[in-house]
Amino acid sequence: MSAFVGLFSRHADFVNVLGVHLRGREEIEARLADAHRTIYSNSTLRPESYAFRGLTPTIALVHLNWQMTGAGEDRHGVMTLLVERVDRWLITAAHNTETVPVPISK
Repeated sequence: MSAFVGLFSRHADFVNVLGVHLRGREEIEARLADAHRTIYSNSTLRPESYAFRGLTPTIALVHLNWQMTGAGEDRHGVMTLLVERVDRWLITAAHNTETVPVPISK
């Protein structure tokens, strides 16, 4: 978890799949680490695909499609990331959304 959170800037914002707004790298790490010690302790999150769009030479928008296994049924979602390049690219804001299949009736 510390490696993942190391991708965030010190004052980053993160909205998780439940809509909880976490502020700052310390809170993000504490809340994510707690979840991964408990309900997600056997889970693995893998990127499936991503789209990167440069907005300026130092700011970009990223949409990352992910898959989670090991926490019950396989889950899928998308993270929207605003990244900023200082010495390296860091996440300054993230919004995580789980995709839920909706049956379409005819």
